[in-house]
Amino acid sequence: MAITPGDIRARFQMAMDRLYELEFSDKEAFDVYNAQHKIGPKTIVTIGNKKMKAGDVDKEDSKKLSGTADRIDKIEKQLDSIEDIDQRENAEKLLEVLKKLNDSTVSGEDKKAAFGELVELGLVQKNASGSKIYVNAEKTGLFYKILGDKSSPKEITDAASNFGLDDIPKRSVNVIDKKAMTGAKIFDENQKSIVKFKQVDNGVSIDGVEYTKQEVPSLEKMIEIYGNEKEAKRAILAIEKHNKIIEKTSQAFKDASDVAMLSAIPDTPPTTPENRKKLKDGTLDIVADGFAKQFDDRKPSKEQQQIIDDLKSLKNISFSS
Repeated sequence: MAITPGDIRARFQMAMDRLYELEFSDKEAFDVYNAQHKIGPKTIVTIGNKKMKAGDVDKEDSKKLSGTADRIDKIEKQLDSIEDIDQRENAEKLLEVLKKLNDSTVSGEDKKAAFGELVELGLVQKNASGSKIYVNAEKTGLFYKILGDKSSPKEITDAASNFGLDDIPKRSVNVIDKKAMTGAKIFDENQKSIVKFKQVDNGVSIDGVEYTKQEVPSLEKMIEIYGNEKEAKRAILAIEKHNKIIEKTSQAFKDASDVAMLSAIPDTPPTTPENRKKLKDGTLDIVADGFAKQFDDRKPSKEQQQIIDDLKSLKNISFSS
């Protein structure tokens, strides 16, 4: 078989790669060079300050994170899926503290203080022995074992011990299964209404009431309105959540017209302030009572009783005409 000029260039390059170590500022620079010259897998390369074989670069890059770094990575990937404003804010606070705990330049006292913030905000709990630190799922929107299933990373348990295990609340075992709180479980079979759906520009019409997506203002504009960045961001998140609800509702019922829906007071369309108040108050009673029934003869925890009280207190909110 005849050797082509291309073969000669490739073989020459491979020979040169073996003779000289190649240095790259980062992996992106390595990838660009490798795409053009096909570095031999046994060639020694230096990326940043780390030396390795070219064939091991992708293996190095794909190594799984572990410990606290792994927990940080998992939470960062879930942040955008947390739609509740307060939960996302709490998850961001948890993430901020975990980064401090994983930073070797932060002092032990500062880590202790940071962990104390999580306890004060009610974002973390412990198991009976204190070997595991759990996340408050209700307050963060994260799985309660996201900091570790069998055990929590050393950086986290060290900070917890330094803070004082006795001062960290235990996770309540008096937990309600979310499946027990579905509409089908807490509404009666006869609590249904036929609801008319119709697609409209930028939204959906439900029983004659149009619900449309809103334009999301810039952060700068919202800061002008609310006076500070924190409240401005919360307002933007609220608008984005509203838009997602409208979009999901529109997609879910795009081919529907008349749909049987759960209703606290059947045949009561939300077209007047009076009807909207009836539906709101009736739904709140059903949800609060359904939640309270889950305990049977058990006493709700302080946090669980607060949920029941908060639900009932929402009946005091009035609708504008």
